[in-house]
Amino acid sequence: MDQVIFTKLRTILAELYSDEASIRRVIGDAGIDSARVSFGTNAQNCWHSILTEANKIRDTPQGLKPRGFCVASTGSATVQ
Repeated sequence: MDQVIFTKLRTILAELYSDEASIRRVIGDAGIDSARVSFGTNAQNCWHSILTEANKIRDTPQGLKPRGFCVASTGSATVQ
């Protein structure tokens, strides 16, 4: 991920989701393993950890797939 995009996304997410409960809900919905995220710091550092982890797993065969969504061959997403 481009560093400028990474920084902007981290800042936006930290502003929108600054408490641990909200962060856990968002990453759970995204399918990111919370055991791989450091929650003991401020929101900026927490989101940095999450985005770094997301970058690591994004290119795996499973990739990141939000729970409850199905991506059709056309690229559109539908809620299951």
